Amino acid sequence: MNISARPSELARPATRREWLAILARTPHACMKEAMDVALGTDSPPLFDWLRAPDIGLAMVRGRVGGTGDAFNLGEATVTRATLRAGPMTGAQRSAWRFIWDATRSGQRLPR
Repeated sequence: MNISARPSELARPATRREWLAILARTPHACMKEAMDVALGTDSPPLFDWLRAPDIGLAMVRGRVGGTGDAFNLGEATVTRATLRAGPMTGAQRSAWRFIWDATRSGQRLPR
């Protein structure tokens, strides 16, 4: 623990970068166990890769005052992948539908 850290800094939620760093260092066996627990008796849904995961950079642009001249704000890392989901069980379909509906309507998913 960092002695100089304030309690508010210790209680803050992890950033996306921190979560991805944790996931990158997590052993495969631990990830598989967590997935098995999350799915319960269901198996992971089948899928076909249409485009394999790819990472890169994208230029983020902005406008002065929201309507003025465009300018380059900086670069952001992006990840993209495309897959086709296969047949799913009722529980898998319900979970997928919940996530799809929540993200399309701009809602935040529960943690």
